[in-house]
Amino acid sequence: MDRHVLTLALAVMSVVGCATTVVDAVVDGWHVGPEASCDAVARCPDLLVTASGGLDRRDPGHAAVVKITLHDEGPVVDATGGRVIHSGACCRVALFELADGSVKAIGVGTVGISPGIQAFDYGP
Repeated sequence: MDRHVLTLALAVMSVVGCATTVVDAVVDGWHVGPEASCDAVARCPDLLVTASGGLDRRDPGHAAVVKITLHDEGPVVDATGGRVIHSGACCRVALFELADGSVKAIGVGTVGISPGIQAFDYGP
């Protein structure tokens, strides 16, 4: 990891905090589950850096990020409340609280056997 990426990772980690009201909500198509502790998530700084880059690419000019939390993907339910099983789950959900009061989400993770972390704009 080069020096610039490491600096960004440390800056991102310094704003990671506890989510407030969005757990079990759907944000940008992502079902937000429980917060995942960075201590328990492999490559957490890399996930957060990739998610931040994904947000910047998807929503250029967004308000400043005040807090980032990393979450498990929450359960998907149908109109009757039944749980929907979907295959290919790859992602954690990075939740961004922005200075203008809005909340954004980006999926972040690996696909298949690829070791490369990718950001995914909108949930399934």
